[in-house]
Amino acid sequence: MKKKHIIFIAITVFAMAAIIVTIFLFNRKLELPKLEKDDILSVHYHTSAIDFRELDIEEFLGYYNEIYDIRNNKEGAGTTADTRIIIELKDGQKIGISNSGDQFEVDFTKSNGKRCQYWGKQQEIANMLDYGVYGLNSMEDVDDKETFKYEIDFPQSAQIINPNLVIKNNLNVNKVENSELLSTYYIVKEEISDDRKEDIKEAFDMENVKGSVSTKDGLTIEEYKRGEEELTIYSNGTFRYKMNANNAQMKNVDFEENMLIEQAETFLKNNDLIPGDFTYSEIGETVIENVSTGEKTVVTKELYFNREIDGIEVEGTSKIMVSINGDCEIEEVYSSYGEIEKSVAVEENYDLDEMVNRLKALKGTIYINENADEITFDDVEVIYYEDSAPYGDNITIQPIYRVRGSSLKDGEEIDEFLGLTSAVKR
Repeated sequence: MKKKHIIFIAITVFAMAAIIVTIFLFNRKLELPKLEKDDILSVHYHTSAIDFRELDIEEFLGYYNEIYDIRNNKEGAGTTADTRIIIELKDGQKIGISNSGDQFEVDFTKSNGKRCQYWGKQQEIANMLDYGVYGLNSMEDVDDKETFKYEIDFPQSAQIINPNLVIKNNLNVNKVENSELLSTYYIVKEEISDDRKEDIKEAFDMENVKGSVSTKDGLTIEEYKRGEEELTIYSNGTFRYKMNANNAQMKNVDFEENMLIEQAETFLKNNDLIPGDFTYSEIGETVIENVSTGEKTVVTKELYFNREIDGIEVEGTSKIMVSINGDCEIEEVYSSYGEIEKSVAVEENYDLDEMVNRLKALKGTIYINENADEITFDDVEVIYYEDSAPYGDNITIQPIYRVRGSSLKDGEEIDEFLGLTSAVKR
């Protein structure tokens, strides 16, 4: 009996000790590496392609020391980061801050070699990570809502660019094609009317279908379902209709292109789903291959309609797409564009030198051969750009610079160069 009491007491003491250790570990305050200005070599924005620019060390350090709500991200959860801030220390260590989770994740390696990943919060740093890819010149610009509101969120290239890349600027300031477009941009409506929603529903015979309503990132999303058909309408006007196909019954689409174009155009015009400034641009197709036989079937063909203003093409995400299947049925319609509300005079543009510097800093979209050791800027023109994706923040159609040139390797041309960057400063 005494032995049992001793064993029971020992187990009890052990359990209590385990609980105390667990409570200690759970409540232990997590801390980031303590930093002083003299510890830091540089602080800069970074993407998979290239560094954006250096940040003021003293200013950033003030924000870094205010990071709070530090939590362990042991599993490395979160979304893939669009932007990172890299703190490079004089001892060779680096601290990374990425836009992930509620606000951001901080990752670093301790002196014992253990890698740490912590969630953290601090509003100015969160703003920088959100807005860094837009090319803001200082952290104070984050609060300039009117200026930032019209900055274009260009898609960022994930290419690896030679850090020793040579850039030759052959542009002629007197040869900027369509330079007259620099004087005007257009405001589009942020929300569509209830009447417009009803027109869209009627086009797909969904006016009597009960739908569901949700919100995401400030947008209202209405969803309607009837059998295999689905219609999603976003409050900014983007919508998608989809008829879910039966893969076993898919037929080859072998109709003439002209017939498909006419069918798509007729449907869009009859249902008031295409503005007058949209025209047919190209055709695509979706192909499925039978793994057993190797036989390929064109299951749908996609007709694309793009926007033009005064005969000038509009780049970006604004488009209308109609997909037609082997039964000559419209299987999908995707529409993403803003309804023009008014035109506005541009207050100030980037000049050609500023534009070139912005491209060099990757403030825009750049397509370049990753093997190139030299690129040339040969021709520049002004076109329009619109970002009307469902969750796009931009509410303008505005002029941008499009630069064409060459990618070279050891003096030989191996590919083209293409760059898109903002023309409007304000």
